[in-house]
Amino acid sequence: MDTELRPTLWRTARALANAERLRLFRRIVEADEAPGVVALADAVHLAPSTVSAYLRSLNARGLVGVDRKAAFVFYNLRTDRSLPVAAAVQRALRDRVRSTPLPDDWTDAPVRLFRAFAHPRRLLLLRLLLAAQELDDDALRAQSGLCPSALQRHLAVLLRSDVVWSSNHGTYFLHRPFNPLAAPFLAALERT
Repeated sequence: MDTELRPTLWRTARALANAERLRLFRRIVEADEAPGVVALADAVHLAPSTVSAYLRSLNARGLVGVDRKAAFVFYNLRTDRSLPVAAAVQRALRDRVRSTPLPDDWTDAPVRLFRAFAHPRRLLLLRLLLAAQELDDDALRAQSGLCPSALQRHLAVLLRSDVVWSSNHGTYFLHRPFNPLAAPFLAALERT
């Protein structure tokens, strides 16, 4: 795997595996014009310093763009073209936000899903499942080099995300068709 790609994927997922960041992203999507930090902080009832830190994280992963006007910072939906997965992830998340009215707990499932991609070892397990279609515990342990407890811990996260499913006899496979929010991450893993 390309060493530059691995941190980009898991760090992008880690930035998105946070309900408050997703709520901020939603506010940017729904805004008529690029909102500033103070307006976003008021909208989500958080301190401006917290909102600023969350938005810097999304910007660092290429998921939102920044316009500076004097001492003010405004956030928009421009993506960083140097981070190839960012545009695809942003498009999928933007489509999710715009597709239907969202309930108050709309972030629960995306947070679980993004956590599946938020660790290099889980990316390894996903890449193994992409290549083999299905693997049991022994094969995953042998091919990943993970100890049994670490393997079970990472598989539990993957199972909760609905990216990976398990049969009754301990065989793991990817859920297909891919969730639109998971598809950009899995496509990036397939390219490596």
